[in-house]
Amino acid sequence: METNFQRTESRIKPLLTEAVKSMIIIVDSREQAPWTNYFKAQTRVETLPTGDYSIAGLTDKITIERKSLPDLISSLTRDRDRFVNELIRMQSFDEAYVIVEADYSEMAKGHYRSDANPNSMIESVVALSHRYCPFYFCGHAGMAARFAESLLTRYLRDRCHEIEMVVLAAGGAT
Repeated sequence: METNFQRTESRIKPLLTEAVKSMIIIVDSREQAPWTNYFKAQTRVETLPTGDYSIAGLTDKITIERKSLPDLISSLTRDRDRFVNELIRMQSFDEAYVIVEADYSEMAKGHYRSDANPNSMIESVVALSHRYCPFYFCGHAGMAARFAESLLTRYLRDRCHEIEMVVLAAGGAT
């Protein structure tokens, strides 16, 4: 004879699995060259208060800020105050990331149109990563999008696992 616990467990697992499979990535409406063509998940365009990518229903929990190398260099120099304010806002999220569409070596070698000192840019990234959130250098747009989707999927899976553990800890009460 099946218990309430077993019935609840058998009902919740498929729901949580479906939640991950049907994840919708929210793309900020101000994104000029969005990664939508690279994502496997469905996407929807909305205005996000902070960041460029998130998950439908969790836009206040996880955010990803996308940067090209020229945009990052600008954000570390002449637009630094605005960028730091955004990073401060990102601290209110459970998880927040900056994903750069470039290799770290490109920044380190000064392969950008600016006279900004590469060592200063490295030190800025290290300091901001330490104070606010991780920065990931992912090479190019396709790899950056893939990495972003993996981060979003992992976040959703972890939240689903937490829900499953709560139900199991409660003895699967209906």
